[in-house]
Amino acid sequence: MTKQEQSREWSLRLQPRHPRDCLAIFRIFVIMSRLLFVQIDSRGDSVDKKIGRLDQELAKYRDQMKKMRDGPSKNMVKQKALRVLKQKRMSVLLQRFGLDV
Repeated sequence: MTKQEQSREWSLRLQPRHPRDCLAIFRIFVIMSRLLFVQIDSRGDSVDKKIGRLDQELAKYRDQMKKMRDGPSKNMVKQKALRVLKQKRMSVLLQRFGLDV
């Protein structure tokens, strides 16, 4: 069976046979779209929480660095702070474009 024949067969299978079938397909579509919007809203909330947690972590590292003298330990804290800052940037960008981490 060629690909054209296969696609024609699938398209015939997917066509509703009765008007009630159209209604059932529409109902399924409405339910699935509602579930999708609920998931997107909850994702947005979780991203906001993640950004808040990263802000707190950055503030903690900033306070630590204020109290420290220059040296290897301060450089370690700087590296941790930069890693958290990159995570925050990525989260903000993903939130802006509507993607999930």
